[in-house]
Amino acid sequence: RTGSGGCHSCFSGWHGDLCDEKCPDCGAHGRCQSDPVAANRGGGSCVCNKGWAGSRCQTCASGFAGADCKPCACMNGRGCIGNGTLTGDGSCIANSCKEGWGGRWCEIELGKGAPGTTQWETQTYV
Repeated sequence: RTGSGGCHSCFSGWHGDLCDEKCPDCGAHGRCQSDPVAANRGGGSCVCNKGWAGSRCQTCASGFAGADCKPCACMNGRGCIGNGTLTGDGSCIANSCKEGWGGRWCEIELGKGAPGTTQWETQTYV
């Protein structure tokens, strides 16, 4: 630990008031919250990189998918395959645009109540 009297910052891999508690393994996609003066006293929880989630940053956050947890490209209500998981590829789910939207990623505004706006295609794009 560094600082005088009390712990002001912990060495990497340690947390707690006295920096005497080992951090959890946050894998390659996160880091241990180890700041002893933080609101939760550096509780040793994992802070995940963008696109990652889970107690050990082991899965994709909502809106991300695939082995690398890349952002889903779908907009305006359209779901993506594997949203929030490592198993999907992030491609858009066919027929899932909100009413009034169409296009490959639901990016085209067609107007509320426009015919065919929720079932404009029958294939999934990659």
